[in-house]
Amino acid sequence: MTRARRVVAGLLFAALVASGVRGSILRLLFPPHRPPDVPGPVDGVDRRPLRFRNDPTPADLQRFLEDVRGSTLKGERIAFAAGPGHDGFSYTYWRASYVLSGRVVLLPVSLVAPDAPDVIAIWNAQYEDPRFEVLWQEGHGALARRKP
Repeated sequence: MTRARRVVAGLLFAALVASGVRGSILRLLFPPHRPPDVPGPVDGVDRRPLRFRNDPTPADLQRFLEDVRGSTLKGERIAFAAGPGHDGFSYTYWRASYVLSGRVVLLPVSLVAPDAPDVIAIWNAQYEDPRFEVLWQEGHGALARRKP
């Protein structure tokens, strides 16, 4: 094989490799890794990846979850009761699962028959159960622990 053929083969190989790599992967090599915060598009369809968006959890809810983390022990089972806008399988439930790592965050359905939780984190909701006593209450949130 002549030198010219080797060079051409090398260039073709490099072109094949480069064409197989997505442009978004190459962009990770160069700053800025996070675009500036800009409003969403006019048509309402936001196609930006989630990693480019700010966390939509309100600051007071984030503080509440951190307080719950500080008031509970690793391995405890926590039920999360939240009011409208944060109830069910909302982003808030998944955020609570992340912040309360090391604890078992039960599915929202478990509040129908709350025999499993050791602690109930209550955010912006009314929740009363005679088997639980309120440990603390601040702002929109409260923490209730199962009575011994």
